Amino acid sequence: MLYFAFVYPYLLYGIEIYGNTNPNNIYRLKILNNRILRILQKRPRRTHIIDLYKSYSTLPIDLLHNYEILLFVHKFAHHSNRLPVIFASYFTQNKLIYQHDTRDKCDFHLSTPCTTFGKGH
Repeated sequence: MLYFAFVYPYLLYGIEIYGNTNPNNIYRLKILNNRILRILQKRPRRTHIIDLYKSYSTLPIDLLHNYEILLFVHKFAHHSNRLPVIFASYFTQNKLIYQHDTRDKCDFHLSTPCTTFGKGH
């Protein structure tokens, strides 16, 4: 399929980073991607977007970003040896932060940044 050969790899490349930006910055990319899917599927302009993505068994850009982030966290938790060494200390489990037992001790610790720099929204 043309979409998965020429468009999809470019959407996936770096989506973990650029997908985290302000939705206004990614709006034109979403519109362009929807237009490409309509053209390739020879669908009318009023075709619902969900139908376009379902017929190609893919996800819209915002959901694709969430999916890739989840894949990264899964790799970190279960296959960390397959990730580059730079990510070895990317996440910390709660049991390494707190001295007492909690039911969330195996969860990843969510740290809150001190500034709003790079927040995007």
